[in-house]
Amino acid sequence: MTAVLAMVLAGCGTTGSTSSNKESRSTMNLQEAADRADDILDETFAAIKPPVQWTHRYSMPGDC
Repeated sequence: MTAVLAMVLAGCGTTGSTSSNKESRSTMNLQEAADRADDILDETFAAIKPPVQWTHRYSMPGDC
């Protein structure tokens, strides 16, 4: 999933957009891309039912 997200943000996932027209170029900088990636992940996790919770600690399969 990370690779797909990186390709989309980099513009590698678009087809037929070989135009060198300045209007078609992205003006997004690296920070804006990171913020957008965070938004996409937040939206994705919010759509998962039942919701998932992020954990920063070690978990065992039997802890559920």
